[in-house]
Amino acid sequence: MAQTLSEWWQHYLGEEWEIFYELQLHNIGNLTLTGYNSELSNYNFHSKKKLYATSHLEINKYFANITDWKKLDIERRAITLSEIMINIWSYFGTDDPEGIEIQDVTGTTLQLLTIMGQ
Repeated sequence: MAQTLSEWWQHYLGEEWEIFYELQLHNIGNLTLTGYNSELSNYNFHSKKKLYATSHLEINKYFANITDWKKLDIERRAITLSEIMINIWSYFGTDDPEGIEIQDVTGTTLQLLTIMGQ
């Protein structure tokens, strides 16, 4: 979904587009990596999908068989991405982080994040 909604997007999302937009815009399921953010801008979903099809990033191949981009579609992709992330970074999927030092960072600004020494 576009960062700034055009009339096409507002119509496509329906009567409650403002609520949908507010809740789903920054949902991880609605985000992707691309080298053409400025070109994609506020394109409609179908135009963006065509450009994602030419992407060299595996993450964008997800869109190949997607026909709509509504609430359920975004939520499904969020689940898919979270499952991939948990497989890659299994620490975030465990309830028992034995031997992992957890620091309270409440009220601080992130300066540096180190994962597996990098």
